Amino acid sequence: MEIDEQVIFAILKFIHSQKSSFSLKDVISYLKKFKINANPKDIEMFLESITYLVTFEDNTYCSKEIVFEDVCFSIFPTQKEINEGYLIIGHRTLPFTNPTYLPSELTFSVNKKNIPKTIKSIPNIELHKHYALFGEDKMQQVIEMDAANDGENSENILDPDLYSTKVTVLDMKSFYKKYNFKYGDRIICYTQDWLSGKINIAPYSFIKESSSSISEITQLKKIWINLFEKNLATIIKDFGALEDINEQLFNAFMLDLKHLKNSFYISIEEALEQSSTFEIQPFGIESRIGFKGQHLIGIRNWDDPFVLVPLLRVDIETYGISKCIMLNLDKNIIIAYLKDAIFNNESDIKNIAKKIIPDFISVDKQDYENVLVQLKSEITTLKTKYNKFKDYPVANIRHGVLELFTKIIYLVHEIRLSTIDPATMQQQPLVIIMNLVDHISRILCIYLVNPFVSDDELVSMENSLEGMKMSYEENSVIIMNELKARRNNLTLSFGNAKNKNESKK
Repeated sequence: MEIDEQVIFAILKFIHSQKSSFSLKDVISYLKKFKINANPKDIEMFLESITYLVTFEDNTYCSKEIVFEDVCFSIFPTQKEINEGYLIIGHRTLPFTNPTYLPSELTFSVNKKNIPKTIKSIPNIELHKHYALFGEDKMQQVIEMDAANDGENSENILDPDLYSTKVTVLDMKSFYKKYNFKYGDRIICYTQDWLSGKINIAPYSFIKESSSSISEITQLKKIWINLFEKNLATIIKDFGALEDINEQLFNAFMLDLKHLKNSFYISIEEALEQSSTFEIQPFGIESRIGFKGQHLIGIRNWDDPFVLVPLLRVDIETYGISKCIMLNLDKNIIIAYLKDAIFNNESDIKNIAKKIIPDFISVDKQDYENVLVQLKSEITTLKTKYNKFKDYPVANIRHGVLELFTKIIYLVHEIRLSTIDPATMQQQPLVIIMNLVDHISRILCIYLVNPFVSDDELVSMENSLEGMKMSYEENSVIIMNELKARRNNLTLSFGNAKNKNESKK
């Protein structure tokens, strides 16, 4: 995607000035007023890359700051929090606040006065309760990035052998005292500025309501819970895991924001804790909301690990490879294979292609020849500007990552050729393979192409690679054993695959 900073600045200015949904045509018209020209396709790709934009079925867009402009939600403090004068932020603002902010970075105010923050050691069991919606893996990262843990050894974060972990909390002593806040009362939150992470709060006590009002509130709470669970069930059935738990919740709200946007009577946290329908389940190395007693389907198609990679924009058919193997690989991944070949003095284009196109799949002869021609042309161009000395620091890491990526490509084709529906297989190992594809794609397309990558980052990637190799070996064995158990005549395998198409190639 080629789009300069002037165009980006103008588009963002346009988005933040909108009070309702807008279309691609609206953006183009706005740019033309200032005599700014840009390719409509590039503009569309940029809009799709903005995480805080919602895309509707009619291809219009709307910023989440507008979606949540008049939304209220509640937090139900525990007895311990009230007694000790603090409030854990954790996941309690999801999905209503900007996810680019850590909980510790959000600003809370009451009557235009900011509520102070303090650092407190909280029992780990309490933190798990109030950070669970980030997912098991991200929970650790969120707490580790909290300023309260600057300089802290990451191994001490949520260490099961330690009783507590430090986090930033709201100092609520004055608030609780001023409003005579008691257990059973709620904190009502209103998003003042979504982009800046600013939230207004106010106390609310059901205890002060009349018996008739409490009866009405109980009925409204029941209606809200039923609608929320109905929408969440629809999202899980239709879209499954999505990008994270926050997105699952956000999409559930978007199905009927009008009737869900004011949850005075129960929080998301409580609704999920009390639910007999949903639970937080492991999803690879992450977590998602799923139906109780049912495994969440993460892989519905054999190539999902590739098509679900976030942040990357696929250049379809750049070299004709996707036509051969029915996988849409980012251009940078193919370039990485070619640079690896140059670094290792490998000149046989067929050997390079074989790393991407398994020798046991059916490939049209002409399509295959076209791939070879295009790869040869590209590697010739790369050689004219390639600097082996500059490439040396990343070459070994890239080689190891590509070796693993090749194994995953072959494994995905094993699943495809087995004709077994992946949605009926054990999901955990499949999802972990998807996580590996995601992580590898980021390394190849983002981190290793950064000319300013540091030595520490390279060491971190090298260590990560070793962990990924172990994870692949463990989970690929589980997958292959299941395939073989369910289809006894499965004869193709990564180690001894027979080339069915030598005559074609």
